[in-house]
Amino acid sequence: MCLMCGPAAKTILNITRRNLLKGLGAASLTAAIPFRAESADSEPGQIVFFGGPIITVEPGAEQVEAVAVTNGVISAAGSKAEILDKKATDVLLVDLKGCTLLPGFHRSRKPPHNAEYLSARSGQGG
Repeated sequence: MCLMCGPAAKTILNITRRNLLKGLGAASLTAAIPFRAESADSEPGQIVFFGGPIITVEPGAEQVEAVAVTNGVISAAGSKAEILDKKATDVLLVDLKGCTLLPGFHRSRKPPHNAEYLSARSGQGG
């Protein structure tokens, strides 16, 4: 059933001038409300990730407890206590809740069926 044949057609076709003006007034008032603009200055200077396995590519420190990111760059990696002792004043703490973090990777998730297919094609097994 199309939109104009259904029950919504009565509502659309029976708009009164009063209801139209009410709706336009509400819309204009809503548009006039100033919204708080988020700027780059409101972002924290440092983000500390902890609470899950954090895999690095550094020899001798393949897995750490915490990592600090300052202005988009990894600034420190090590134990949670060590990183929290060095944290900045405007810091965002992110608990990974057991999820694995791979620093430096973007969109590291790969669907499992693709991984099996690619490993089978390369002869490395599944």
